[in-house]
Order: sequence, then C-alpha cells, then structure tokens
Amino acid sequence: MAIPTILARVAAGVALTAENDSAASLMSALAERLGVPFNPAEGELKLPVASSAISEIGFRPPETITVVFKRGGSISYDFPGSVGEFAAFALAPSKGVFFNAHFKNR
Repeated sequence: MAIPTILARVAAGVALTAENDSAASLMSALAERLGVPFNPAEGELKLPVASSAISEIGFRPPETITVVFKRGGSISYDFPGSVGEFAAFALAPSKGVFFNAHFKNR
C-alpha cells in the first residue's frame, strides 16, 4: 500500500485493513474528520485553508488536486495527485511549504 494511501486512511480515521476503499469514501471520511461538508454526488471536496498564499484546496476524482491562490482571485490550478496526497496536503501544518515541496514543479 502506498504511503499517501496510508496517510489518507490514518488522517481520515479509516481502518487500514480496507483495501478497496473508493476515493469518495476516503474523501467523505476526511471531510467528516475535518468538519467540512462533502456531497459525494458532486464528487469534489473543497477546503478553505489557513495560509498566507493559498485560499482553498480541493480534490476531484480520479486524481486531480485543485489549488486556489489568494493572489489572482478565484483562478484555480489543477495538479495530478491522489486522494492520499490531498489528505497529506489538507493536514500539512504549512500549505505553502507542502505545495512548494510536492506540486510547484509539476
């Protein structure tokens, strides 16, 4: 099992033994853990974040992470990434540091 998948399951409080969890179920568990609304029918999880540079991050299955920067208004940028990477991003103490380390050069 990939480390990002393990991080997503640990972060969401989901049992590590469930091998066939869908991205939607992991996103739902993560949203519940973070106390934000998630509608599986819409399929996208959006989180406002506390950051000096980033206003919102999101995940859209199957593997797209969306980042909205404070500079530039409501323009969003999409990056390839798994639900596990999104969970790690959502729980990172510094969203900017995480973004620079994992997404900036993609």
